[in-house]
Amino acid sequence: MTIPMPGAGDAFSGRAWRAWHPSLRPVPRWADDQLIAASVMARLLGEERTCEEPIAVQVQNRVVILSGTVDDPDAAVAAGFLAWQTPGIADVCNAIEVSGA
Repeated sequence: MTIPMPGAGDAFSGRAWRAWHPSLRPVPRWADDQLIAASVMARLLGEERTCEEPIAVQVQNRVVILSGTVDDPDAAVAAGFLAWQTPGIADVCNAIEVSGA
């Protein structure tokens, strides 16, 4: 038995086919953002300068937003650098503040 590929006017072409067949649905953007956030957090926890600092990580549309207050300016710089090294990001907003600065 041969099953023909759907043509342009068939019921299962284009969006209708992707909606019907779950493996062809695009992955939601928020799933990408959650994976990126987890990856950035893992990098921060694995780095000596940032592992004990109160740094929050948010990701919106592949843009990493770092926030919090740290004691050491090197920790803020390292956090931004580590975020930039994470695959899949589009940009980094390093809003980490240094206490006493």
